[in-house]
Amino acid sequence: MPDPTTDQTLHELQQLSLSLRHAFEQLELLDSTGQVPASPLVAKLIQHVGVAQNLSHSTAQLAAGFVVRLDTPSDDLSQAHSHLVTAVARTCSAAALFARTTQTSTSPSSVPGTPDAERRKWAMVLDHAEGRAELRRASEALSATAKHLKDHHYLQQFLSKALGRATDVPKAAPPTPRHSR
Repeated sequence: MPDPTTDQTLHELQQLSLSLRHAFEQLELLDSTGQVPASPLVAKLIQHVGVAQNLSHSTAQLAAGFVVRLDTPSDDLSQAHSHLVTAVARTCSAAALFARTTQTSTSPSSVPGTPDAERRKWAMVLDHAEGRAELRRASEALSATAKHLKDHHYLQQFLSKALGRATDVPKAAPPTPRHSR
């Protein structure tokens, strides 16, 4: 019999993992030529921060609800929980990196072509790229969480069936005593 709680949690994990992957693919800093725009749109970068914060909040909420499932701890549930907490940390990190990108974009511009201008541009590129990578890693962590939750569920089903059948098996006759010769 399927466990509706497990099914619901697996669905939520899959949906959130897809949302994280979609955000990773969609949140771009570079323009169509692969360059940092001369004046990055601050509103666009703030939107990236908001997306990452919303995903972080959703991941944290899912993790908080998952803790209740650890009432029957198992190795798979412990590993699932660990991956879920990793996803929370990664989404928080992504939000911070996007915020830092936005902050850098609003800092006073240096004269184009100078070392300061190049450092500023590359700081934005690296922070934004790392933020996107954190979203991808969070998605992977949620996929790993789902795998461990499925493994736990299958093991519980197996044990339940095995123990249920064990009680239906006729008891063996007690061993007969051996006589020494």
